[in-house]
Amino acid sequence: MTLTELRYIVTLAQERHFGRAAERCYVSQPTLSVAVKKLEEELGIALFERSKSTVQVTPLGEKIAVFTPITWPWVLKAGPPELPRLMGASICRKSS
Repeated sequence: MTLTELRYIVTLAQERHFGRAAERCYVSQPTLSVAVKKLEEELGIALFERSKSTVQVTPLGEKIAVFTPITWPWVLKAGPPELPRLMGASICRKSS
């Protein structure tokens, strides 16, 4: 797990749209999508429910989406098993 992957998760939860989240993180939509899926597989949990027209955040995904940047170094050190009980916020650019 990387800070970049956490940044993608938080921004996607805020935007609820892969294209807009990717734009805010300065990456392509496929790059963001693959990274989010990879992190979900690494954690063994779904953070988002996807359909053709919407992205919904799961309850655990919502908890992760409220992390503060101050806690992120500790989160990265703690690793995936500790992730569900921690909290923080996006470091991608703010939406207009």
